[in-house]
Amino acid sequence: SVSGSSLPIATASCEVVVALHVVEHLEDPDAFLREARCVLVPGGMIILATPNPAALGARWMGPRWKGIRSDHIALRPPHAWRGGLESAGFRMHREGTTGLSGVPLFHKTPLALLHWIPMLIFGFFPWKHGEAYICLATAA
Repeated sequence: SVSGSSLPIATASCEVVVALHVVEHLEDPDAFLREARCVLVPGGMIILATPNPAALGARWMGPRWKGIRSDHIALRPPHAWRGGLESAGFRMHREGTTGLSGVPLFHKTPLALLHWIPMLIFGFFPWKHGEAYICLATAA
């Protein structure tokens, strides 16, 4: 079992914590968020990415959505992650979601270009319907 509630890092010793597609695997992701806040210096940043069960692809694909996996035990929509981060002592800096990679139609060229080119240019988008939730938050 993986909790992430105890990181082997000294308190207030990190500038950045990166958790890319990690938190959905944790039994208690809120404990991880609190621990991440603890190891960050004031003003330090967490970069978080996780599958978005509120994505258009998730809604269209239902149980066939690629985010539905036995090891994804903590899937949450963006507003729930935002609340968990704020409760752990973070201030949201920037958040959004990725494109429509969860929709099989966007896996084939030329439609795949409609997904990947804007992602390469802009990173992620300020909307809640993309495949993965991504946020940058600072330790308050």
